[in-house]
Amino acid sequence: MSKVGELVKDNITGEYKHIFNHIGGFDVYLEDALKIFPNDKDAIIHNYQRRLGIKKQTSKYVYVYFISDGEFVKIGVSENINRRIKELETANSRKLKCIKKIKCNSRQEAFDLEYEFHNRFKNLQVKKEWFRISYSELYGI
Repeated sequence: MSKVGELVKDNITGEYKHIFNHIGGFDVYLEDALKIFPNDKDAIIHNYQRRLGIKKQTSKYVYVYFISDGEFVKIGVSENINRRIKELETANSRKLKCIKKIKCNSRQEAFDLEYEFHNRFKNLQVKKEWFRISYSELYGI
């Protein structure tokens, strides 16, 4: 399997493109993600840089967090969960609360763990990183 950031040849177009993500066993290319979601350009580039470790880790630990709005749970990665909650609340009408966090020693460890949780709960996915996870499923981790 290709690695995020790796420059590979697209089997369809023959062009060389940067790997952005792997979904369902298929490579997703950065260039294609930017074309498909032009309004999300900043978020896509930020996510790409995070996954490559371009953004420096500024605190000792990075966390995989589970933030709930009372109905859905967002699974993500942050060095500062309180700041992340405030960022998310600007686009959410509900009050958000961190209901579980897992401390990791590196950004890569956190992203790998986040990826595992996204895969584990993919049948409960509502939209992108938001899931309909029950209390027993969450605390069975």
